[in-house]
Amino acid sequence: MAGSRVKDVTSDDLTSKLESKIYYHRDAVVEYVEIKSMVDRVIEEKRKLLDENTEFLNTIDKVVEEKEILQKDHEVIKELVEPMEEELDMVKEELEEEKHEHVAAKKELATAKEQLAQQSKELKALRKKLQESEAMHAQLESARPGMVTRFSHKRAVLLQGSPGNDANRDRLKKQRSYPQPPNNPIAGQHASRDNDLEVLRQKMIKGFTEINAGWYVGLKEMGKLNEKPFQDACDDKLAPRHSGAKASELYTLWQELLSSPNWNPFKSVIVDGSRQEEGIDVDDDKLQGLKMAWGEGPYNSVISALVERKEYNADGTGGVFDVWNYKEGRKATLGECVDCIFDNVKKFKRYQVTYRQRRTMCAESDPVKDLAVAMKEGSPEMSNSSKHGRKS
Repeated sequence: MAGSRVKDVTSDDLTSKLESKIYYHRDAVVEYVEIKSMVDRVIEEKRKLLDENTEFLNTIDKVVEEKEILQKDHEVIKELVEPMEEELDMVKEELEEEKHEHVAAKKELATAKEQLAQQSKELKALRKKLQESEAMHAQLESARPGMVTRFSHKRAVLLQGSPGNDANRDRLKKQRSYPQPPNNPIAGQHASRDNDLEVLRQKMIKGFTEINAGWYVGLKEMGKLNEKPFQDACDDKLAPRHSGAKASELYTLWQELLSSPNWNPFKSVIVDGSRQEEGIDVDDDKLQGLKMAWGEGPYNSVISALVERKEYNADGTGGVFDVWNYKEGRKATLGECVDCIFDNVKKFKRYQVTYRQRRTMCAESDPVKDLAVAMKEGSPEMSNSSKHGRKS
């Protein structure tokens, strides 16, 4: 009996212990499941954090790359803008200078316009006077054909007998003449017209002294030896290193010879079959020697100087001038002087119109706006850099 009780107590204890163990392990399993689920959540959150961190790092890398691209674009833009800014400053300075020049030119044009108007009035009066004089001389020419002017006649006599000067004589015959018939009833009126023409010619000479500007009609110092034919002759015959010195030597020699009272290359010439006048001695030894040694150019230059000195009673040292037609190589008529002045007045008016057009174009153009358009269009380098940034 006692043994059976002990066994029952032991069995109950074991059962109790077993049940407690079972409850303990069941609780442990529940806790394990809970802990495992918590660990899984932590791992999942950690994985998410790692993913977010990776994405954040990628974003930072992209930002760094974009920053580098922007810096490169900034450097390119800066390189392009700096010269443009310098150019803009230069344009501004030029505009300021042009503005001052335009103001000054406007004042000059206003002054020139006033002078031009005054000269136009004088020229119109002069042309009217010339037309009246030419009409009078036309009447005189019809009354006494074949007469020549005093200077033209004197030049023709001086050139008489000079070989190669037939063309000069023909040209002189064609020039306008102003005869003085002694028995003409209007001789006194003609003399007055002649005096008026001489006064007009002196005014022309004075005027061309002030406005001599390389026109085809201009002033010429009468009796002065032309140096160019001597230089051309020496260039043809001598080496370049010697031609200049020799031309200067020849020119000085003949200048002194022309001014020397001991040399008189003139002779008596029969005019109109009975009258004797003084003409150039073309057989003079010095003249012939010059022609043979250096050709027609220097020879004709000396002949022209001799004729002009006789015609104008000049010594070639300065002070005697006349208006000269450089295109045809002769003394200019008053009509040619007036035509030349009117031609250049017209050119000046065309210049005024051109200047105003240029001024209008400058006022309409805006260099700052043009520069902004150029900056907006950009360069190929800027376009390539921008495309590279967008691809990244």
